[in-house]
Amino acid sequence: MLFDCHVHTDFSPDSRTSLPQALSFAKAHGLGIITTEHLDYAFPPSGIDNVFSIPDYQERAKKHACPELLSGVEISMQAKTVRSNREFAEKGGFDLIIISQHSVDNYDIYQENFFY
Repeated sequence: MLFDCHVHTDFSPDSRTSLPQALSFAKAHGLGIITTEHLDYAFPPSGIDNVFSIPDYQERAKKHACPELLSGVEISMQAKTVRSNREFAEKGGFDLIIISQHSVDNYDIYQENFFY
């Protein structure tokens, strides 16, 4: 089975798609999904943590368990968050971990001011 390995659901701040909606779409197209919800410690410029509850995430996965669903996380790397990121990843029992660069020098790289 082919899997879409980078799916955000409403566990992530940038998605409003529920897990049942994502699964339904994937199954209708003969795909599996790996939900890779965002994990951002000390996200710039506010420094606010975007961290989800591992038990809640695992409970949701159990509720919707099927061969088409695997669980993952997309971790935003910063030098100051390496230890926290590692601890979170080791607790999660994830099928996939994506490492991403969401910020540079305390700038959110999605925001226009980063390019200046």
